[in-house]
Amino acid sequence: MKLQITLIIFLLLPACAPSKKESLKSSDAGVFSSKSIQASKYKQPTFIAITAGKGAFGAVGVLGMAKAGNRLVKENNIQDPANKIGVSLVNFMSKKYNMSAINNSVVAKSKSLSSLKSTYPKADVLLDIKTRGWQFAHYPTKFKYYHVTYSARLRLINLKANKVMMTNNCVYTNKPKDHTKAFSHAALVANSAQGLKNELVKAQKYCINQFKASL
Repeated sequence: MKLQITLIIFLLLPACAPSKKESLKSSDAGVFSSKSIQASKYKQPTFIAITAGKGAFGAVGVLGMAKAGNRLVKENNIQDPANKIGVSLVNFMSKKYNMSAINNSVVAKSKSLSSLKSTYPKADVLLDIKTRGWQFAHYPTKFKYYHVTYSARLRLINLKANKVMMTNNCVYTNKPKDHTKAFSHAALVANSAQGLKNELVKAQKYCINQFKASL
């Protein structure tokens, strides 16, 4: 039951992601010069594939959506967009504030500040970027047409001071009002899920630009 509740909450995250957006204060930016910066990395999140058939079966259907989504991601080698978002923002920050970039291959076990500090001991500043939800879903009454949604959260953390300097959120969705211009399920998953991959690249670029504007 706990797993079912967790997945249901995860399913709703993209639609209800916080709209709160913070920007870096100019007074805080002064501490960055000559400091080291790194991006966090997390375990591959659950991808939710919402189809009409599975959507009719409540919590059992949610489990089926998660299983189908994770299988799709694994079989087609679809990567979590948060990783490339992190790489791009580290490069951006290192150039803008004269910081030393640290490459990252270490997966964080927890989002707590104490855990992140021990996981990334060489970093002065951490770009903590985490995917909050990614999924595709059919239109409510047009079951043949689909849209993709991606949600990410950014925290800029001063690890040495044990302080979250800012938090920002990004939500990308491609849902045309005219459903006939939306994707079919086949268009998303054909050719090694190239349609889905293309949408996630758009989501990645969108969030990079959104986050850059706040940094």
